[in-house]
Amino acid sequence: MTIRDNDLGYRQLLAALLGLPDTGIFVGIRGDAGDSADGTPLAVVAAANEFGTRTIPERSFLRSTVDSKQEVYEDQIAEVLEEVVDGGGLPALAVGLNRIGLGAVADVQETMRQLDDPPNAESTIRAKGADNPLIRDGRLRQSIDYEIRTG
Repeated sequence: MTIRDNDLGYRQLLAALLGLPDTGIFVGIRGDAGDSADGTPLAVVAAANEFGTRTIPERSFLRSTVDSKQEVYEDQIAEVLEEVVDGGGLPALAVGLNRIGLGAVADVQETMRQLDDPPNAESTIRAKGADNPLIRDGRLRQSIDYEIRTG
């Protein structure tokens, strides 16, 4: 199962500047991330919360993080590109993109820890024993990962 919210702007910019086709940092949950305690694949749990379902309200943690941090990521990409142009070449690109990816993972995890609206139903709070809508046992948060793709 694949769910995407594509913003091709950064990827096209990197491709044009570096001559690398379709370069980008992808942050999210891999399909093989495993299952929640009840056996539901974590990717399904993530999608249900990110976009909402008939019974689960939307609690975006991926799109909302990217939206709120867009200027930060743009500045970081500009810094990496400066390092590349100033003589760092492709090694500087690899280090810089990995740095941005790790930071984006931390940002998404922080969004998940802080999210409290919409709140869980009282029955869910009783069942979970906690009131954070996106954290039950930490598996979902810990499954956030990034990947750098080129070509």
